[in-house]
Amino acid sequence: LIQEGDVRVAHEVQQHLLPSVYPDIGEVEIDTLYTPSRLVGGDYYDCFQVGERRWGFAVADVSGKGTAAALMMASCRTALRVKAQGGWDPATVLRMVNFIVQPDMPKAMFISAIYGILDLDTRTLTFCRAGHEPALLVRAATGEVQELCPSGMALGLDPGGLFDEGLEETSTTLAPQDLLVLYTDGITETANPEGEEFGRERLAALLREARHLPLAEVRQQVDRALVSFAFNAPAADDRTLLLL
Repeated sequence: LIQEGDVRVAHEVQQHLLPSVYPDIGEVEIDTLYTPSRLVGGDYYDCFQVGERRWGFAVADVSGKGTAAALMMASCRTALRVKAQGGWDPATVLRMVNFIVQPDMPKAMFISAIYGILDLDTRTLTFCRAGHEPALLVRAATGEVQELCPSGMALGLDPGGLFDEGLEETSTTLAPQDLLVLYTDGITETANPEGEEFGRERLAALLREARHLPLAEVRQQVDRALVSFAFNAPAADDRTLLLL
């Protein structure tokens, strides 16, 4: 019973760490789908201001489940939020975050993450991917879905040299009504009873078709598609989707 009480406290703390209300950015709409597989999850998503007209967006996924994963997620969130406030570029921020969290990471645990900064004046998104699922950019005009996939290893696997060297930063310019989608592998690895995974192609096709709908409807369509595909089975892994 004490353990169950501890887990409930951890759940409440974690809910406070994930944004429930998004800042009013004006030019950018935001919506999220978050379905933890347990009372406490290892997924993290965030949005925060890093400059006068610059906003940071992040999605991360801690390997493993339960309280240990939730604790490492909280540690990663704190490090990312503190270092992001320096206005550093995404690669510098993730290098500093890795330097902070790696020594405390339990053996065989790691954190995949994607962190980007959107400059509202230039409509430029600059981002890095640390061993995470590729971001998907759905072009409003053509329906083309681009996989944004710069190289980088997950946080916590290496104390610095290999991580720092392998982290690639890339930029892309967003057009009006373009849809940027960050997500964790709990979305694409949702499985049906035969063991087949939902996959990135199904997700991309769904987003392409739904790209002109309000974000809340896009989120609902993805959620319904996942639940239907899994025949209502409970989520085996945390599912997180950040729509911009």
